[in-house]
Parts: sequence; structure tokens; C-alpha cells
Amino acid sequence: MMKLLFCISISFFLTAMAAINSGNFYAPTVAKMKILSPIREFPVLSGLQCTMACLSETTCYSYSITKSAGLATCRLGGAYDPTRIADPDSEFFFTDVPPGYNLVPGTKSYVKIVLDTTKTSAQAKTECEKDGAGLAIPNQEPVHNYLNKTMMENAAKLTTTYYNFWVDGKAFPPNHFVWFFRDGTNVTITAKGQGHFHPNEPDYGEGCLVVTYKFIWVAPYTYGNWVEPPTCTDLRSGYFCEIRVPDVIPRPSHQ
Repeated sequence: MMKLLFCISISFFLTAMAAINSGNFYAPTVAKMKILSPIREFPVLSGLQCTMACLSETTCYSYSITKSAGLATCRLGGAYDPTRIADPDSEFFFTDVPPGYNLVPGTKSYVKIVLDTTKTSAQAKTECEKDGAGLAIPNQEPVHNYLNKTMMENAAKLTTTYYNFWVDGKAFPPNHFVWFFRDGTNVTITAKGQGHFHPNEPDYGEGCLVVTYKFIWVAPYTYGNWVEPPTCTDLRSGYFCEIRVPDVIPRPSHQ
């Protein structure tokens, strides 16, 4: 039994070392930071121990380690870019994004398109959260443009006539002209068709948001608009997930 435990410990140690050496964890440009609201906080003997702890925690996407007076404290983050404060005794690291996410040029956002006609808005959100992501926030212009470009590139793969994808955005009926996003930003309009909305939108649905490859219901038959579908449980062509990181990941495979 002791031999088995020793072998497991060595294996886990080598896995952690490989994660660090292969670039699975990154330090941002401003690395002297401490996570404010960790999902776990505990004393450690070394930074490697903190790395191993994050690797073993399925909801850990970052960590900070604080060393002071010969002691060290590990704080695990439940987000790639958690709230943190400057601290000269701390080092912050975040993990790599999962396969399938691509960098949106000019941003620190990584986006994935999912072609899946079986998900409601809430189910799509849950699927994104499994990656430590959320539904893509379309009110940042480079992200909006990237979503449209990606829909155009995948148009031939669409198997339904919906031609639209769930994204982040929430209104609270009867007010359909103020839209809130998970990053704390909001968009306010005063009439249909303003901003990125289709000329006939928002159309007094349940307060969820999609981006359309093509608006096919009534003229004008435009491309790349925001639409409020009738319900949040309608099935769509798929959804977009987004991860925001502290710094662009310096790996060619993610550029």
C-alpha cells in the first residue's frame, strides 16, 4: 500500500511539473497579485503544491501564492480572470483555455462556437460553464464582429433554418430596451433597431438574446444582428462560449 501511495504521489508530482513546464499555467504581465475571493485557501510548503492543488480541483482555473515570513498561502480561483489586488508578496497564475477556443483579435477573449440544436439558453449557459466560460458577450465590438465572421464560416454546417446562436444578454420585461451582461456592462436603447439590433428588434420576448447569421422571418433579411427570440427555451443553431483571460496566452496554437 505504501509503495502504491508513493507511486501515486510521484505521478502527481510529475504531472504538476509537466503542467508548469509545458505552459499550461501562465503568469500575466502584472503577476504580483492576490486572489480576493478564492474557492479554497490553505497553507502550502511551495508553489508546486499550489499548482498540484489547482490541477486536482475541477473548478480551479487560476491560483495565487503568497509568501511571507517563511510561510506560504495558496488561493485557488474559480475563474480565469478572478478579482484580485496588487500584493508584492504574491504571484498569480492562470491556466490554459480548453481546445476549441480561439482568440478574438484585439482582445483578451477566447471564443468557441458550438453547433447544437438541442439547447435552450439556460442549457447553453451551463455547457459553457463546464469550461469555466460563459455565454459570449456580444457588446464588445471585436467580439461582435468575430461572432458574425464565425457564423459565416460555419453557415454550410447549419442543419436548421434558425440561423442564430445563443449569447449572453438579459432584459427584464416589460423593459426590453435595457440589456445586462455578465461582466457588469449594459446596453440601453430607446427604440427598435438601435445598436446591433435588427430593425424589428427587440421584439418583446422573454429577455434572452441571440445573434443571427441571417434574419429570415420578415424583411429586411439582414445578417449579423441581435434578436430577442419569443422564449428562452426555443431551440437554436447553437451557442457561443467565451473565456476572458488576464493576458493573451503566448501560444501559437491559440492565435
